Amino acid sequence: MTMLEDMTIEQLKRALAIKKQIEVLQGNLDSIGGGGGDPLVSATDTKPLKKKRRMSRAGRAAIAAGARARWAKIKGAEAMSDGE
Repeated sequence: MTMLEDMTIEQLKRALAIKKQIEVLQGNLDSIGGGGGDPLVSATDTKPLKKKRRMSRAGRAAIAAGARARWAKIKGAEAMSDGE
């Protein structure tokens, strides 16, 4: 992309005119879609953010204990089959 400092006055004027056209077209799209909001904000930006789910220490401890029990069961079964 060309740096703004390297552009001529005519190129800057043309870029500004194109940007204005884009904003008008975006406004038209928003009005078609029923969004009457800011033309610079897309429809996906207006959705409310979901809260991040957090697990309690007790819940995490219960999951960890279950995992340890499953591993102990697997390791115990392997030790029994190796000993025979």
